[in-house]
Amino acid sequence: MYPRAQFFITAAVMSAILSLSFGANATCYTTNNDCSGANSKYRYDGESAAVPSISNQASDQAKVAAAASALEAIGTFLDKQDEQARQAEQQRIDQERANSEREQRQSSQTQRNFQSLDSFEASMGNDDWQSRASDTSSKKGSSVAKKPPQTSSTGDCNCREEAGICNATVVVVKKRSTGADFKVTSSAPRCSKVSYYIDNTPMLTVLNNTNSAMEHAAGLTKITNKTFEVESCKVCASK
Repeated sequence: MYPRAQFFITAAVMSAILSLSFGANATCYTTNNDCSGANSKYRYDGESAAVPSISNQASDQAKVAAAASALEAIGTFLDKQDEQARQAEQQRIDQERANSEREQRQSSQTQRNFQSLDSFEASMGNDDWQSRASDTSSKKGSSVAKKPPQTSSTGDCNCREEAGICNATVVVVKKRSTGADFKVTSSAPRCSKVSYYIDNTPMLTVLNNTNSAMEHAAGLTKITNKTFEVESCKVCASK
């Protein structure tokens, strides 16, 4: 039952009780103690008189005051209940909105991370160094093309396939006015991918032919090592 309905029902019940009590408390004084018939009316005929008791009047007034105070207290209590319920509902709505926005941000960031990985893998697949080297050698003569050294830009890591698990750390290196530089390090010597969170935002760093990389977190000026949470470290397969 709603608080307002409870309040009005209580008020109606108390009013009925007070009405009954007022009717029962009237006192009649007559010369012959007969309050029925004509003698029960308020009149003075020289022999009898019916008047209300002064003590009963004071008692009735006290009851009215007590009832009014009780009803006011009940109304105040119900108002507080209504306000608490309204605030709780608003907090629930605000929390649901915040959770929804956070999930959307996390989903968008995860999508961007995988798109970056797709772009990285695509660029590695299109890095046909042998064809370019052969084309260069044909223009310069009979020099034999040599395979360039394996670096982070020309590596042969296949992070779409996992070869094992590893351990990783993420630590702050330098704080700047626009953000912070941090370092991602993997126990795998050359090919791995590290998934981690920055303030509940998912991130992904691919370590290609290296075991560490510097990253930058824009806008995070109050970042600490506790801000990072490593989720997983996966060793990538080699092509």
